[in-house]
Amino acid sequence: MTKWKPARLGLHAPRTRTGVSWQVVIAAAVVVVAVGWVAIDWLLEQAAAAKDPGSARVDAIKTGLGVGAGTTGIFALLLAIRRQNHHERTAADATHDATERRVTELYTKAVEQLGSAKAPVRLGGLYALERLGETQKSQRSTIVNVICAYLRMRYALPAEPAAGAPAEHHDRYEDRMQEAQVRFTAQRILRRHRQPLTRPNLFWAGVTIDLSEADLRTMDFASVDFELANLSGAKLAGANLIEADLRGANCAGTDLSEADLTDARVSSATHLDVPSAYEERDGRLVPK
Repeated sequence: MTKWKPARLGLHAPRTRTGVSWQVVIAAAVVVVAVGWVAIDWLLEQAAAAKDPGSARVDAIKTGLGVGAGTTGIFALLLAIRRQNHHERTAADATHDATERRVTELYTKAVEQLGSAKAPVRLGGLYALERLGETQKSQRSTIVNVICAYLRMRYALPAEPAAGAPAEHHDRYEDRMQEAQVRFTAQRILRRHRQPLTRPNLFWAGVTIDLSEADLRTMDFASVDFELANLSGAKLAGANLIEADLRGANCAGTDLSEADLTDARVSSATHLDVPSAYEERDGRLVPK
């Protein structure tokens, strides 16, 4: 079967014309001639009244030609400025496209690592995604979506095989325990960047959390912002949700058995069946 490879974005800097059209050249020449002609004509009129008309006419013509040459210099300066601006824009476009290509390559490589059969490689992919999100704000929403999708994949903690079980059973158990560590790492990355009160400098705002049906048992989500998150059907049994923000979150069918919900924030829009051990007071859950 052909191995799936993420498509790469074809980013190319737009090509722009650097030359000056002939219409502009003709217009500039007309302006230069007109300015020089007007200057010479006016100076010749002034020279007619001079004491030495012959010498004054020569000086008038020289001065008029100088005005025309000055006008030509102005057009040359404007053309040089235009070319400089064009070169700067081209360089900026090239730098932007190179950055976009680099970001795409890093993202693609990290996602490919998540599909590896080896747990250490998958761990490297998660940390690569986190590092990319720290430097590229525009990629954070996509990165969080990828991590949430990974956590939504079906998984259950394995039972330790008996001492006399075949070697492949022990190998399978070890692989699944390593996968558990990968998933714990993914959960810790989400927690690290979704705690606006305790870690405001690391908080990733404006991202959507969809952990529906995810197995998140015994996880530490204290002070995590789950506002408007989709947690429907998630397994959060025994999880630490102290001071978690659940306002507007969809918690329909969420397993919260033995979860610590002390001071968790809720609202009228929270789809949550409050556990019997808690009651709502001023928008927070407190133990009875």
